[in-house]
Amino acid sequence: MKKFLFAFFLFSSAVFYSQENIEKPIDSISQSTDKLGLKIGLNYFGLQGNQFETQDELGFNVGLIFKTDLSKHAGFLYGIDIFKQYFSVEAIDLLGRKENVKNEFLAGQIHFSFNYSLIPNHLSIFAGPAVQFNSKLDYDNRYKNHQLVAQPSLSITEFKEVNRFNFIAQGGIMMGLKNIQVFLNYQYGLSNFMAPSKDQQNPDKEFKANASTITAGLVFFLN
Repeated sequence: MKKFLFAFFLFSSAVFYSQENIEKPIDSISQSTDKLGLKIGLNYFGLQGNQFETQDELGFNVGLIFKTDLSKHAGFLYGIDIFKQYFSVEAIDLLGRKENVKNEFLAGQIHFSFNYSLIPNHLSIFAGPAVQFNSKLDYDNRYKNHQLVAQPSLSITEFKEVNRFNFIAQGGIMMGLKNIQVFLNYQYGLSNFMAPSKDQQNPDKEFKANASTITAGLVFFLN
């Protein structure tokens, strides 16, 4: 977690420095300059795979976004986000009772998008790639002896490893006032979210699933 926070503050410092030292002339085509924004939102995270049943769960995210204009309508969005994400997997205890066990993890994401303004400063759409860095899955320790319903030979403890890096395709929309806007974003993981199995003798431990996330929230542009 300390590494994620360090990257977050390092990025914010670099952005503030560039804002103070780079001036762009305002031309007759566009009255907008580079903008720095603060993001807060909620995210709905889930896994798409056919080896086990999962349930999407609600999490939250914060971040920084940097907007630069190439013309009146076209430009780029890029930045960094910190996510707290959750999902549940169906498991069974020693007495045969089924429960949805909530898993959680921390993630840091760097994103870059092409942005097109349908109504400058008020309505825009964007799309582009992102890379996400994930922590291990965590869960309530009282579930450590539960077995997965879809894979009865495996316990919850064998399910906690995920790929630390995921490549993502994402896109969305922003709308609102000049300095306060609502955003809606959909993300789909292009790489396997689950970590490769360390036990080559048991192919049942080779989980495959793609992550999908819907995020919504507010952006506060500071200039």
